[in-house]
Amino acid sequence: MKQKIVVFGSVNLDTIIKVDRLPSPHETVLSDEAVFLPGGKGANQAVAASRMGIPTYFIGAVGNDHAGKVLLKNLKKEKVKTDYCVTLPCSSGAAYIPVDSNGGNMILVVPGANGKLLKKHVQKGIEILAKDDIVISQFEIPMEIVSTILSQAKKKKAVTILNPSPIQEIPKELLTYVDYLIMNEHESERLFSITKQDLLTMSSFRPFTKLACVIVTLGKEGAIHIEYGKTMKHTPPFVVQSIDSTAAGDAFLGAFAATMLTAGSRNDAMKFGCAAGALAATKYGAQASLPTKRQIITFIAQAS
Repeated sequence: MKQKIVVFGSVNLDTIIKVDRLPSPHETVLSDEAVFLPGGKGANQAVAASRMGIPTYFIGAVGNDHAGKVLLKNLKKEKVKTDYCVTLPCSSGAAYIPVDSNGGNMILVVPGANGKLLKKHVQKGIEILAKDDIVISQFEIPMEIVSTILSQAKKKKAVTILNPSPIQEIPKELLTYVDYLIMNEHESERLFSITKQDLLTMSSFRPFTKLACVIVTLGKEGAIHIEYGKTMKHTPPFVVQSIDSTAAGDAFLGAFAATMLTAGSRNDAMKFGCAAGALAATKYGAQASLPTKRQIITFIAQAS
């Protein structure tokens, strides 16, 4: 079997709620439209990688409800292999996402089956891992499961990517299993006290010195990757009119991983990731916004 991407993570049914502006605390805001779409960070990242033409597996859980059937059917339609997904006796994961007229959003997640994932549910997925495969996980599934997945992946000499979202304190031991820590500017500040300004002015990156590679996405200001807290490179942004940033980070991660697997060039992977994130922000929805490899190549060529 040739090298592949294996994503362990969440799958949700998203409710996108379009509003003129996001509500303040205790405020009610009316919406003209609500749209139901497949989502979940794990599933989004798997679809993003699959649309790059890479063999991709998704390992996770759905509930034994209608939403679960819809979510699995959609993954299969996207050519994501779901052989080792499990169906549990509960509701499927769900997310509720108000999106304002400028593309800003808020995300409320109900874990459902994602939160009930156990080690036995991911074991078959771990068994298919091989040397130089890319393994991706996030924090929408239990932390102890993420730790098991990444530690076992390292033993099999796979390349590991952790997306620490939603934000939770990361155990030091877990970080020893991570080759690429990919997060956004808010996660960087909350987890490591490194602000966007610190990154853009190339200030101290001392919290990153024990990590092989940290990548921070900066939205309209591109992305930065840092090697062992010392060497830093900034990848400039692609300018677009953003209408919904919901899955821009997932688009970046999927395109980055796929490009690393095929080209092996971090610079190319960063460029493809930034282009994918920019394109995703120009459409509503999570998986519905994720670009194909051809679309990304065309977009980069037109921007040059």
